[in-house]
Amino acid sequence: MELFETKKASRFLSQFLDLNIHIGSEEFVNVRRFLGMIDSTSDAELDYYNTMVHIGSRAEGFDFPKSDRDIMAVKNYVLVIQHPDEVLETDLSKNILVMDNTDCRPGYTLLTPLYERDHRRIRELVDINGKQYLSSTLFMHYTLRNGCYIHGPCSTIDLGISRDLAFAFHCRSWPDTLSDFRSRTAHCVWPPSELVSKIVQDGFEFVAIGDKHSSLFEVQWRLSFVKAEVALVKSFNHVQFKTYGLLKIFLKECIERDDSVKDLLCSYFMKTILFHAIEHSQPTMWVDENIVQCFWYCFTILLECVQTGFLPNFFILAHNLFLSNVIGGNRERLLRVLYGYQAMGWKCLFQCQTFHRLSIDIHQSIFEFPTPNRFKTRVIEINRDLQIAKQHGIEDIYKADHLVSLAIRVFRTYDNDLFHDIAVMFTNKVLMKNSRNKISDLACIHQSSNKVVYTQITKHKRILHMSSNTDVCGGLLSLATFYYNTGCYHKGFEVANRVVHHCQQSAAIHLNKRANFDGYFNEMCGKGYTLLQKARQSFTSIYTIHKKYNRLYPPELDLEVQDENKFVWLSPLAYAIFLTVLSTYRLGNTAQSHVLFEDLMDVRSDSIFEADGYPIIHKMINVCHQILGDSDPAIEAFKDFCKKYPSSHAASIRLSTLRQLQEKELLPDGENDLDYYNVKTQNVYIDNDMGKEEREQQNGHLYYKTMYNMDPLSIINVSWL
Repeated sequence: MELFETKKASRFLSQFLDLNIHIGSEEFVNVRRFLGMIDSTSDAELDYYNTMVHIGSRAEGFDFPKSDRDIMAVKNYVLVIQHPDEVLETDLSKNILVMDNTDCRPGYTLLTPLYERDHRRIRELVDINGKQYLSSTLFMHYTLRNGCYIHGPCSTIDLGISRDLAFAFHCRSWPDTLSDFRSRTAHCVWPPSELVSKIVQDGFEFVAIGDKHSSLFEVQWRLSFVKAEVALVKSFNHVQFKTYGLLKIFLKECIERDDSVKDLLCSYFMKTILFHAIEHSQPTMWVDENIVQCFWYCFTILLECVQTGFLPNFFILAHNLFLSNVIGGNRERLLRVLYGYQAMGWKCLFQCQTFHRLSIDIHQSIFEFPTPNRFKTRVIEINRDLQIAKQHGIEDIYKADHLVSLAIRVFRTYDNDLFHDIAVMFTNKVLMKNSRNKISDLACIHQSSNKVVYTQITKHKRILHMSSNTDVCGGLLSLATFYYNTGCYHKGFEVANRVVHHCQQSAAIHLNKRANFDGYFNEMCGKGYTLLQKARQSFTSIYTIHKKYNRLYPPELDLEVQDENKFVWLSPLAYAIFLTVLSTYRLGNTAQSHVLFEDLMDVRSDSIFEADGYPIIHKMINVCHQILGDSDPAIEAFKDFCKKYPSSHAASIRLSTLRQLQEKELLPDGENDLDYYNVKTQNVYIDNDMGKEEREQQNGHLYYKTMYNMDPLSIINVSWL
């Protein structure tokens, strides 16, 4: 009966973890890791002096609410060697440090300089008995960034979610004198020999923290194997990965519920226990119908380690991870807690809040296997899609050439249509971001001939069209803005109106905490749509403008953009309606402009795109008042805005301009109209080869140059494929 009960519980529990948004199915975990690879591929190229390595729970494939977003920055200009005779001629471009294990416990070492480059000398040296050592304590203080605090070997900033940055030095040779990892695992089923060889070949790192039990604490460095640990976790089968998730949940929701033992254990200890468990077991054990036994096996190892007060590091077995915390009274209190759960047996899992309802479902079910149903399959699908849409919608700093290279590699190495679609989406996005800045810069070119401008604008227009097929908001709104800025108002209106339609449909995914995803769940999930089809139909995200990073925006907003040093976030629905108002006004259809303007005002109270989340909506409404000639409402609106946002110089300038115009008596025809074809700006390119008289005239009238020197119809008619 017990065996039947555990196997039934295992099957239900395993399916439950597949549906859990923080753990997920095997495909979902692979998608998370793939998205992480996109991040790490880009980050790795952003810093010349550091190689950025994503580590922690998110790099491993989890998405718990407080999962660490850890990054290790490995210093490229520093190399650690174990013996002076390991130096190669090519190493002399770096600072070289040598390990010194004198009076150090296994897992820690001292670092002494062997060779220093003149242009980047090591400052954090201290003298001990006439010998120079690199101080880990001084190094941490020198590298601590503003707004951060020291957390172990990391510089940590807390923005709701903890973000850790650990600076490290690389050692390319494996510490065989300290670690028997290479020989110990030579005949193991796990980890596989190929992975062991790669881990040993890649070496390890040193992080800036010493042994608290040593008098040399301030100058000691800890050996770190985090890159190897991420590789080991990624080699787990999915049941092993879910068992890791079980241990994390059990630690947070059961063990740490007792304040007397809180913070004595950590996820790293649970991961280490799982490493040992998998190494000393048979692969046949790690299957779905045994997941309860797998958890209990790991719990037994944990209890034994606490009883002995010894948890060996997986790579350096002589390094006791329990030495600092799980000792003395702490160990006794922890044992009392664990003995309580031991008495419950494997059913102690159901003491976790996460699994309360599951225990009832298992007990009430008359079936031995959980019933597969279409609803649960769609739950997995929407969770996966939300993860992709969320990362795709973030305003990032990916570089186009890096993601294009990644996309090529993905198509060559992955036989997975979903990964191909993700690569296409992200590549199109970075190409679009590059092109929209290029297009905006064409407005400031004076030396190029019309033919050159025409050729360039055509090239980048093709990219905007391409990106609009996978990016409803970023792509289509960029295209609509492009058409508007080039005087193609009919086209601008049509494209912007498409965005309005997309944002208002029930199946849209709005990346907003108040968003309702029922429509997407019912209409797009479980229908067999590809990711690209879903993205083209339903993914919406904010549109950002910036005077440096995204200069493609209507000239009517130039004052507002120049007034900001940060990104300006625009609600996609509000911005699309704003473009339709501008386009119809330019076409002379003021009646339709007023109707659309009413729609824009209604967005202020929209449940998803409301003005509280996007203050720029107020500015767009005020600008529309001004454009449509509603002077009195415009003045009142700008007055209210200035009271609410007194630091807004743009609103003050507009208010002052409106008052001056209102105070003027009768002006010649046309002079009392605001000129929105040439809006003043602060970043116009000035040609140094101009004559003095021409340059003075240019400096006196700094205008945002829209591209009216080209034939709009010729731009529209250019084939982009």
